[in-house]
Amino acid sequence: MFASRRITTLGGNKFSDDWSFEMNSTDSNDYMDSGATYQDILRDNFSVSCWLKSEDIQGVGLNVICGIKKDANDWLYLGIGNLGKMNYFHVAGGNSNNRTSGTAIADGPSDWLHCVWTLKKNTASTGANFYVNGDLLGSAATDGINDDQWAAFDCNSLNFFIGAQNNAGGGGSNTFDGKFSEWAIYDKELSATEVKTIYNGRNPFDHKDWSGAPNCKGWYRFGDGNEGGSGTTIYDMSGNGNNGTLMSSEEGDLQGDTP
Repeated sequence: MFASRRITTLGGNKFSDDWSFEMNSTDSNDYMDSGATYQDILRDNFSVSCWLKSEDIQGVGLNVICGIKKDANDWLYLGIGNLGKMNYFHVAGGNSNNRTSGTAIADGPSDWLHCVWTLKKNTASTGANFYVNGDLLGSAATDGINDDQWAAFDCNSLNFFIGAQNNAGGGGSNTFDGKFSEWAIYDKELSATEVKTIYNGRNPFDHKDWSGAPNCKGWYRFGDGNEGGSGTTIYDMSGNGNNGTLMSSEEGDLQGDTP
């Protein structure tokens, strides 16, 4: 744990990141049901931010950060692919975007990394942007799906999963192998400056105490929220009330290993 993961806010209070959620790709129950479809968010521009620390995931297949799949025509996930690259996969209306960054995670276990995916619909070249530790790792087009198809994306009967993808209501698949902390979703394409602000020089960041707070629609702290480091409910600290449920009940999945 880095010594700087506890800061003093302007009001004198301590804001810290002391907990994370450990997942294991060999356990299909190691993920979180977010309690929400996030359908209105996914039908427009959006961004996802999180801290992650992976096991040795190169060469072992896809590790999903978050995702939802109804069928082959409506499907979306963000993840880390076989070669350690950040991945964005999206199918809507029969058309698709399947984009990757440069290598984000080298072979072997990783240190804690701050990863952000920003998505702008139907845009050439820079529709998908991939950031690691506040810096742009790569960009790609999102114009494989047109505006109408993007807006009609339909997984409305399924909740968004974190640490796996909701596989048509049949549980999670492609579970992430590692640890998560501070996952947040925004209903906008975050700018490079905003991504740098959230990275905050590795210091803890309060997603509800900055100019972008109104656009934060889900924020799960995995132990540092109202759950206080215990239990299977992970509270949505964005204020939108979409509390998540850890689908693993193993003792010790909430841990003190943080960025």
